[in-house]
Amino acid sequence: MKKHFLATSSIFLSLLILFMGFSANASSTSFGGRIINDKSLQIQQAEAKGFVCSVPGKTITIKPSKYSYPTEYLIPSTNQSRLTVFRKLKLILGRYNITTTPIECVHPEGAVITILLPTIANFNTS
Repeated sequence: MKKHFLATSSIFLSLLILFMGFSANASSTSFGGRIINDKSLQIQQAEAKGFVCSVPGKTITIKPSKYSYPTEYLIPSTNQSRLTVFRKLKLILGRYNITTTPIECVHPEGAVITILLPTIANFNTS
Protein backbone atom coordinates (compact mmCIF):
# COMPACT_ATOMS: atom_id res chain seq x y z
CA MET A 1 0.00 0.00 0.00
CA LYS A 2 2.82 2.37 0.91
CA LYS A 3 4.66 1.68 -2.41
CA HIS A 4 1.47 2.38 -4.39
CA PHE A 5 0.99 5.70 -2.56
CA LEU A 6 4.63 6.73 -3.19
CA ALA A 7 4.43 5.78 -6.87
CA THR A 8 1.16 7.70 -7.32
CA SER A 9 2.53 10.70 -5.42
CA SER A 10 5.71 10.65 -7.50
CA ILE A 11 3.76 10.59 -10.78
CA PHE A 12 1.45 13.38 -9.58
CA LEU A 13 4.40 15.53 -8.47
CA SER A 14 6.18 14.98 -11.81
CA LEU A 15 3.08 15.98 -13.77
CA LEU A 16 2.59 19.05 -11.57
CA ILE A 17 6.18 20.20 -12.12
CA LEU A 18 5.87 19.57 -15.87
CA PHE A 19 2.59 21.52 -16.05
CA MET A 20 4.03 24.42 -14.04
CA GLY A 21 7.03 24.58 -16.36
CA PHE A 22 4.83 24.75 -19.45
CA SER A 23 2.46 27.32 -17.97
CA ALA A 24 5.35 29.56 -16.90
CA ASN A 25 6.70 29.62 -20.46
CA ALA A 26 3.39 29.56 -22.31
CA SER A 27 3.33 33.32 -22.82
CA SER A 28 6.87 33.69 -24.17
CA THR A 29 9.18 31.94 -26.61
CA SER A 30 12.95 31.96 -27.14
CA PHE A 31 14.67 33.59 -30.10
CA GLY A 32 18.20 34.22 -31.22
CA GLY A 33 20.07 35.55 -34.20
CA ARG A 34 22.10 38.41 -35.57
CA ILE A 35 20.89 42.02 -35.66
CA ILE A 36 20.65 43.10 -39.29
CA ASN A 37 18.87 46.41 -38.73
CA ASP A 38 18.39 48.65 -35.70
CA LYS A 39 14.82 49.37 -36.80
CA SER A 40 11.87 47.22 -37.91
CA LEU A 41 11.62 47.04 -41.70
CA GLN A 42 7.84 47.57 -41.44
CA ILE A 43 8.39 50.80 -39.46
CA GLN A 44 11.03 51.95 -41.96
CA GLN A 45 8.67 51.33 -44.89
CA ALA A 46 5.83 53.24 -43.19
CA GLU A 47 8.11 56.19 -42.36
CA ALA A 48 9.44 56.23 -45.94
CA LYS A 49 5.83 56.75 -47.09
CA GLY A 50 5.47 59.76 -44.75
CA PHE A 51 3.85 58.05 -41.75
CA VAL A 52 4.88 59.04 -38.23
CA CYS A 53 4.97 56.00 -35.94
CA SER A 54 4.51 56.10 -32.16
CA VAL A 55 7.01 53.46 -31.07
CA PRO A 56 6.99 52.82 -27.28
CA GLY A 57 10.66 51.84 -27.22
CA LYS A 58 12.94 50.50 -29.94
CA THR A 59 12.44 48.09 -32.81
CA ILE A 60 14.97 45.74 -34.38
CA THR A 61 15.20 43.30 -37.26
CA ILE A 62 17.26 40.14 -36.87
CA LYS A 63 18.42 37.32 -39.08
CA PRO A 64 17.32 34.36 -36.98
CA SER A 65 19.51 31.35 -36.34
CA LYS A 66 16.35 29.30 -37.02
CA TYR A 67 13.34 30.43 -39.04
CA SER A 68 10.60 29.31 -36.68
CA TYR A 69 10.05 32.72 -35.06
CA PRO A 70 9.55 36.37 -36.09
CA THR A 71 12.39 38.50 -37.36
CA GLU A 72 11.12 41.92 -36.24
CA TYR A 73 10.57 42.84 -32.61
CA LEU A 74 9.64 45.69 -30.29
CA ILE A 75 11.83 46.29 -27.25
CA PRO A 76 9.79 48.36 -24.78
CA SER A 77 11.59 51.34 -23.26
CA THR A 78 11.11 49.69 -19.84
CA ASN A 79 13.02 46.57 -20.96
CA GLN A 80 16.72 47.19 -21.40
CA SER A 81 19.63 44.81 -21.59
CA ARG A 82 22.90 45.30 -19.76
CA LEU A 83 24.40 45.84 -23.22
CA THR A 84 22.09 48.21 -25.06
CA VAL A 85 24.24 48.95 -28.11
CA PHE A 86 22.30 47.74 -31.16
CA ARG A 87 24.82 47.56 -33.96
CA LYS A 88 24.42 45.56 -37.10
CA LEU A 89 25.81 42.03 -36.95
CA LYS A 90 25.70 41.84 -33.12
CA LEU A 91 24.29 38.60 -31.75
CA ILE A 92 21.08 38.75 -29.72
CA LEU A 93 19.40 36.09 -27.62
CA GLY A 94 16.24 36.35 -25.55
CA ARG A 95 12.53 35.67 -25.10
CA TYR A 96 9.58 37.38 -26.76
CA ASN A 97 5.91 37.48 -25.81
CA ILE A 98 3.57 35.54 -28.06
CA THR A 99 1.08 38.43 -28.02
CA THR A 100 1.95 41.39 -30.23
CA THR A 101 2.08 45.11 -29.47
CA PRO A 102 0.21 47.44 -31.85
CA ILE A 103 2.23 50.40 -33.12
CA GLU A 104 0.10 53.16 -34.64
CA CYS A 105 1.48 55.11 -37.59
CA VAL A 106 -0.32 58.28 -38.74
CA HIS A 107 0.10 60.00 -42.09
CA PRO A 108 -0.16 63.82 -42.27
CA GLU A 109 -3.13 63.39 -44.65
CA GLY A 110 -5.01 61.41 -41.98
CA ALA A 111 -4.40 57.78 -42.94
CA VAL A 112 -3.64 55.45 -40.03
CA ILE A 113 -1.97 52.05 -40.14
CA THR A 114 -1.20 49.64 -37.31
CA ILE A 115 1.92 47.51 -37.24
CA LEU A 116 1.91 44.50 -34.91
CA LEU A 117 5.27 43.40 -33.50
CA PRO A 118 6.13 40.71 -30.94
CA THR A 119 7.40 42.31 -27.72
CA ILE A 120 10.74 41.20 -26.32
CA ALA A 121 10.41 40.14 -22.68
CA ASN A 122 14.16 39.87 -21.97
CA PHE A 123 17.33 39.72 -24.02
CA ASN A 124 21.04 40.25 -24.17
CA THR A 125 23.49 41.08 -26.94
CA SER A 126 27.10 40.15 -27.49
